Amino acid sequence: MEQSNKLRALDDLSVRYSLAEAEKEAEKHENPIKKVIRLLLLNGYLLPAGESKIVSLNDPKPKNFFGAKRVLFYDETTQKGMVLRRSWIKMVSIYMGFLRLTVKYAFRHSRIQKQYRNRVNEITSMEFWERYLKM
Repeated sequence: MEQSNKLRALDDLSVRYSLAEAEKEAEKHENPIKKVIRLLLLNGYLLPAGESKIVSLNDPKPKNFFGAKRVLFYDETTQKGMVLRRSWIKMVSIYMGFLRLTVKYAFRHSRIQKQYRNRVNEITSMEFWERYLKM
């Protein structure tokens, strides 16, 4: 989702809304099968974009904006909100960054784990920390 607006008064936004409907929708329980389907579909990015959704800034849950083209995030306290639009480019960019970090972690984890195991007695000693902290 790409930000198009900053927090503004709800009446100034381009999305029609019903806070009562949004609260009722947010309270619905998501069944486990639907959750798996939602995850496999990348929260609806693999489907055509649907209608606008309304989500509270205080408790945003991915299930509440599944497949939405636009989302109105509203702040209950200030009665302000902002509209975010779905962006394939931003989603792919974030997903690629996630994959890069995952691969980087996978290759470095075992090496760092071995280093820790080899030095655990040294780095958990008082002498080490006194030397390290220059005490």
